[in-house]
Amino acid sequence: ITQNNTYALSLFANPSWNVSYGTQVNVTGSGCPSQLSCSLYRNNTGVVSNGVNATLGAGIYNYTYNTTGNANYSAKSISNILTIDKNNGACSILFNETSPIVYSKLFLAWTNCNSAFTLYRNGIVISNNSIQNLGAGTYNFSVIRNDSQNYTNLVDEQNFVINKATPSLTFLANGGTLNLSLA
Repeated sequence: ITQNNTYALSLFANPSWNVSYGTQVNVTGSGCPSQLSCSLYRNNTGVVSNGVNATLGAGIYNYTYNTTGNANYSAKSISNILTIDKNNGACSILFNETSPIVYSKLFLAWTNCNSAFTLYRNGIVISNNSIQNLGAGTYNFSVIRNDSQNYTNLVDEQNFVINKATPSLTFLANGGTLNLSLA
């Protein structure tokens, strides 16, 4: 009697073997005959649950689905590489007003980053979602992500312009409110 060597193990990753950080991945091994015990390993460091959603950090992961076989079935193994790329999703500077505005008008500056970041105005750190009360001029706002393990250090930079106010003067002669003539 010879061992059964005709069965085939399969290994699948849903949604795929290459995703961006933050995406849940479900790695599933299948094809194991009921008379055998098959195990799923990640980076050969221990058994992981078969068919369970996982969110992993950016990196490369070696998945192996295998069995040592038994008296009736030969040992089998299948491997594949899961690559999780750094997330380069949106990290933008936002304002509640459209530049340019006129002096004395307040505005908010914030960012929509979904990771650690630092927000700057003219190279000085400012608080996220902060009220800006600035004089006339052009101001440079920039954001840099601080988490380089799972995110790209994406930088967004925008200028915001505040124009001088145009004064409006009204002459009121003798305390009147109409255009009065002086003789």
